[in-house]
Amino acid sequence: MYCTSCGMYLTAHEKVCSNCGKSIYERPKQRFVPPADIEYEKGFLLKSQREECFIGENYEYYHSQWNHLEDRESKLSWNWAAFLFGPVWFGFRKMPAPVLAIMGMLVGLDILAYLSDYQHPYGRVFTVLILTLGLSLWILMGLLGNYIYFKYAETRFSQMNRSSMTPLEKREWLKAKGNTSWAGAFLALVLYLLYLSVTIYISI
Repeated sequence: MYCTSCGMYLTAHEKVCSNCGKSIYERPKQRFVPPADIEYEKGFLLKSQREECFIGENYEYYHSQWNHLEDRESKLSWNWAAFLFGPVWFGFRKMPAPVLAIMGMLVGLDILAYLSDYQHPYGRVFTVLILTLGLSLWILMGLLGNYIYFKYAETRFSQMNRSSMTPLEKREWLKAKGNTSWAGAFLALVLYLLYLSVTIYISI
């Protein structure tokens, strides 16, 4: 939406215009009517507006988490969805690279466990170590999920800034590249269940 006083593009959660400071509920002396075919590049380039277009669902949560990461210059902040659902959450947020990387690491750990001789005392210790690494991987997903998502969004913002698209096209592009995807979550879940099936079959 637009500020009725100055015409600045505002996100859905903004109650006060970041440009002129007027409340969206304040009745202006002369109402601003945005042109039908013109979007305001300056307004859209505000960080919060790019993030809102890209994140979509649960914008307030991720916006807050990303700000904390920047303020503390840290990579760590807890994400329960990433910890509980792992690659499925990454698929839901349209991040295929982390999904494939996680599956690759899980397969690698399983191969190491398969090659170790469990009957040998050292083999048992090695197997326990591998299981511990597997659990640590899920904990790391919970700790680094927000940071990975933040860096992925920054990559998309950089791609958008280098393009010659109009502001309206940029909004639509960010919504298409970001937001959520149940199809992506389903594909990640299928991939994970396939991995589990193969692992169980080999271990029998």
